[in-house]
Amino acid sequence: MRGTFLRTEPCSGLPSSGQALGADPLAVRESRAPLWSAWLTRDGVSLGPVWAMGTNLLAWDGPSVVAHGDGAVPGSAKHMEEARAIMEGIQNRGWEFLTAVRGPFRLVWIDLSSGRWIMARSPHGPRPLFWWSSPGGVCFSTDIPSLLDLMPSAAEPNWNRFPEYMVFQSLAGGETLYGGVRELLPGQVVIGSLQSREPESRSLWSQWLESQERHGAHPGREAGEVLREAIERSLSRDTGNTRGLFLSGGVDSALLAWGLRDADPPQEVPCLTVTCQGYRHDEGPFAQKVAQELGLQWRPIGLTPSLFSRAWAEALNAMGLPMTSTNQVIWWILCRAAAELGWAAAFSGEGADGWFCGGLYQEEREALVLAREDRGETARIVINCRTHTLNDPSLVERVLHPPLDLRPRLRLWEECVESPGHLMERAVLYHVRTAGHRLLSRAELVAQSHGLALELPFLETDFLAWSRALGWDGRNPGGVNKGLLKALCSRRFGPELAYRKKIGFPFPLRTWIRDSQEALLRTYRDMLLDTRTMGRPIYCQPHLDRELRSRLDGSLRPADWFLWSLINLELWLRWVEERRRPQHSPGALPCGLGASPGAPAGAW
Repeated sequence: MRGTFLRTEPCSGLPSSGQALGADPLAVRESRAPLWSAWLTRDGVSLGPVWAMGTNLLAWDGPSVVAHGDGAVPGSAKHMEEARAIMEGIQNRGWEFLTAVRGPFRLVWIDLSSGRWIMARSPHGPRPLFWWSSPGGVCFSTDIPSLLDLMPSAAEPNWNRFPEYMVFQSLAGGETLYGGVRELLPGQVVIGSLQSREPESRSLWSQWLESQERHGAHPGREAGEVLREAIERSLSRDTGNTRGLFLSGGVDSALLAWGLRDADPPQEVPCLTVTCQGYRHDEGPFAQKVAQELGLQWRPIGLTPSLFSRAWAEALNAMGLPMTSTNQVIWWILCRAAAELGWAAAFSGEGADGWFCGGLYQEEREALVLAREDRGETARIVINCRTHTLNDPSLVERVLHPPLDLRPRLRLWEECVESPGHLMERAVLYHVRTAGHRLLSRAELVAQSHGLALELPFLETDFLAWSRALGWDGRNPGGVNKGLLKALCSRRFGPELAYRKKIGFPFPLRTWIRDSQEALLRTYRDMLLDTRTMGRPIYCQPHLDRELRSRLDGSLRPADWFLWSLINLELWLRWVEERRRPQHSPGALPCGLGASPGAPAGAW
């Protein structure tokens, strides 16, 4: 079990297997489980890995948690010192103590004597936490399947939020596609008590942004130097296990490869790349160029319709969530390969795009500047920007009964507008808290499924503070998105690699979905038109039938992302229904994907 259920009955003691909680010294109970495991009931508590002091329990995933901390090895004296500081800080100051924390963290604190509890997540960093509450208690977990196992009743689909998923591939405001299940958002603190019904929410964002300004000194430092220091701080956490690099062929991962090779001491890390030979946007040749120039071991993974479709089914089955981008499936393939090679951690350039430029295209940036005094127009431009909207909202409204509800996104934009700084900085902040958050959290979930740690130097605390201190124009000189990083990359690898159009891990998925004769993809196409799918109460069946056939028969070219989104929803709905079948025992993870016959988990 990888979660916790807190119930309203008073806690009377510890299980006989638990360690007594003394006030001093700080007790630590470690677990070999890679994710948090806990259970709080009337009879006691068993939470691990956990720090215990008096009647307080703390689960957190430092290091580098306390302000100005330079990191600590888990289980070390410094790690113990930081855990003590956190628990004493929360005891003395309450949740406000967390405003002093700089590093990325995810935290659960419980006071057994009062029944008070706190869940918190730093504004930056990828680590997700999901939770559900009712008058009877609260569950939390680092992954969805474990949370569902803890809940006393089955979660129903959150039908009213399906249109938002179809348009944006994610939900704003912390809701999920499971009714009542929420994701703890970056920068959010949730405070509850076993004696009260409704948890309260607080935000760390304003204090964190002010902290970034205070600690972003020396903005004139050279980008390569600051990035190399961030990489070396990541390397300092090494425990002797193998680490590698996900080399996409883009600017960010190329800079990481260069920084790792030139680190002190130099690191000749192995590199993994997913390639699609013959496709006009294949990044393989660029990744190979970087690896060869630096003398790094490079292993390409050739993508095929069969490999992709099986990884798609396997990833959805493991995470209990529809895919939020095609790159999430590529991540699954990379993480699986890394785990099979014995990697303990992987370096990645994830996170750089969002904080540097915010995802707006040039024409959208120009329109935003012109509309800066019109709050309604600025909201429309930012919320509906091309990097956020996968499907046309008017198309989604034709085929789904529930209306598209933009209120959570509008509220978030209004909150971002109140933050200080350049208008574009506010757009960056909105992007980070929506699409950027979606991509990072899902990348972490995939890595977590394979027992793999992610090293993200572009999100390292001091690097992020430095880049924020540069301001929008400093990070994107001349209006060129990520111009600062592209210039650095160009000096080492040439302008062709640095300034070309880059679209992630590209492959012809839309063509594959429509035309491929691979067995699973044929199954997915057939699934869209069968009575089980078409009979869903949320669909306007005549409109859905017409839109599907126009894409499947090729009369609509080029095909859009509509088929991808619908297949994801239907695969996920069938996975949810499969879990409810009588043979599913509580606490056991489902091992098959009912939505995709012929794709048993683990088949490659």
